[in-house]
Amino acid sequence: MRICTRRRCRGSLLLEASMAVVLLAVVFVAVSQLLAVAGRQRREAQWRRLATLEAANLLERVAARPWDELTTEGLASLTLSEQVTGRLPDPRLRIDTQPSPGPPESKRIRVRLDWINLAGDRGAPVVLVAWRHR
Repeated sequence: MRICTRRRCRGSLLLEASMAVVLLAVVFVAVSQLLAVAGRQRREAQWRRLATLEAANLLERVAARPWDELTTEGLASLTLSEQVTGRLPDPRLRIDTQPSPGPPESKRIRVRLDWINLAGDRGAPVVLVAWRHR
């Protein structure tokens, strides 16, 4: 057991206080980085949810069209809503149809929506597919 006298322990309080400040700074940096990562993930999840809802709405609108209008060229006039174009960074929509072989006569409808993610590249798109029978 060490007994501190005035002369032998001089400055120990200053050393302990500076170590506590360094430890608090490390904890603060770690927590701030964790919050930043959580914020980015939340934003990406909100964008994916918005894109999924928009793709589902577009797919319902396409499926309700008459059979003869279900061509890739006929669906090229469909656009994204203002809410999606205002929130998603550089969204791209692609809708295509493809006839399915065999009876009954049917068409495969695919709605694909992608955007630039926070890393600056095009991430995994939202793709929804439906089949429409004559």
